[in-house]
Amino acid sequence: MYQSFATTHAALERMVEPVPVNRFAARAVERTLPGIICSLLWDETRSARWPSNEEISMTRRFRTWWDANAADLAPHLRSRIEGAYRCPVSDPAKAPDEDRLVNDALSRWDNVECQRLVLWQAEWLTDLFTSPAMTSLRDVDPPVEFSGGNRAAQIVARLHA
Repeated sequence: MYQSFATTHAALERMVEPVPVNRFAARAVERTLPGIICSLLWDETRSARWPSNEEISMTRRFRTWWDANAADLAPHLRSRIEGAYRCPVSDPAKAPDEDRLVNDALSRWDNVECQRLVLWQAEWLTDLFTSPAMTSLRDVDPPVEFSGGNRAAQIVARLHA
């Protein structure tokens, strides 16, 4: 195994299917921005010594804090969003894709998500955004339903007997 390490791993890599999402995917910003904003808002309220961890999830409690700090906080969040979508080590080959990604994220923040924060149309913080925050990479594609067929119940019953 050690002597053929490189060739073994090259063969294994051919068997791995590419993931449906990468950081430059068409819907990457739409699917990731709500989660990034929620985490940044959580971080900002934690640094402002918010009274308790539970109170931030309800927007009626959060609104007072946001209204008092929105003028200073919105531009600050904008710069943090840009930092979240930029790679810490620049890669000239990926710079155009990264610039597009950052511009998409900032445009969506300015024109969609920040406007929703101002309007407060929801009770829960996670419902303020146009799409829910991703909780898993399985959230990328809609789930596919499948079943074992007619005999699956019989097989499972025999296994448990």
